[in-house]
Amino acid sequence: DGGTSHNFRIARVVDAGTYYIRVKGYSNSVIGAYTLNVRFSSDNNSDITTAATVSTSSTRSASIDYNGDNDYYKIIVPSRGTLTVYTTGTTDTYGYLLDSNGSTIVSNDDSGTRYNFRISRTVDAGTYYIRVRGFGSTTGAYTLNVGFNESSSDNNS
Repeated sequence: DGGTSHNFRIARVVDAGTYYIRVKGYSNSVIGAYTLNVRFSSDNNSDITTAATVSTSSTRSASIDYNGDNDYYKIIVPSRGTLTVYTTGTTDTYGYLLDSNGSTIVSNDDSGTRYNFRISRTVDAGTYYIRVRGFGSTTGAYTLNVGFNESSSDNNS
């Protein structure tokens, strides 16, 4: 009963191969028509080791494909400055800014528009990761937006 009404829903991360789906009624006396929906997503950035690289000024269309899906992005910041990352779209997203070891620096739920996350943080030069997930069991498309403003230094001494 993980789908709508009394229908089943299965979402799993699987290795390449052939799989079979068996469908039957709840009991032997349950009969009737149904529609089988099968969706496969090759989510190549589902952990920090396979993070997709984004630039300091970029947008990327993506989606949360299943409940529990996480999308990871790697960004190399060239100098000290303000890094701003946020999503746009109708999917309720939750975002994290991670350090080079994968530890959370900051997270956000709804500071962006329409239930999108927005993080703006002063960072030093280095490698960072962005983690995007759906809020709760939310799935769907989103656009990741990345911006960076280098800090100006006052050298008038």
